[in-house]
Amino acid sequence: MEEQEIDLRDYLRVLKKRFGLVVWITIGCAVISVLIALILPSVYESSAIIEPAKINNVSVETSAVGELLFKNPLNPYLKDIAKQMGLKEKEAYYLPKRFEMLDKLGYIQIRGKGNTPEEAKKLVDVIVSLILKRHEKLVGNALKISDDEMSNLKAQLLNVKSEIEQ
Repeated sequence: MEEQEIDLRDYLRVLKKRFGLVVWITIGCAVISVLIALILPSVYESSAIIEPAKINNVSVETSAVGELLFKNPLNPYLKDIAKQMGLKEKEAYYLPKRFEMLDKLGYIQIRGKGNTPEEAKKLVDVIVSLILKRHEKLVGNALKISDDEMSNLKAQLLNVKSEIEQ
């Protein structure tokens, strides 16, 4: 079997014959993409990055936990978001599709989508405020537990001290 040599001139001849087809395909793709861009509604995106609260240099919460909490329809956080956004309760079930939480090098990034820039920003702001309130509560509970432990340890220390003195 001999290999057939193909010359560059042959390629150019074929391209010259099919030039009209290539141009029409390119124009057709451009027209279709413009039509799709005009038909689809505009979607605006807003994002915020927050640093989660830390206890002993360990994050209180990750974005995965936040996603589970905030996207669960049975959890009150989703209803709080809808209430603060001024949405009806039925519309609250569509909210999880409009935002996401991502881990970015120890920070939590919240991205929200909306039909207007203001709506997207408001969604992200509401979620950030709820996350910060949640982190405040978690840190407050941790401080309360550590204070209780400290008082218990002090009481034990006083008991041991009194036993030693007797």
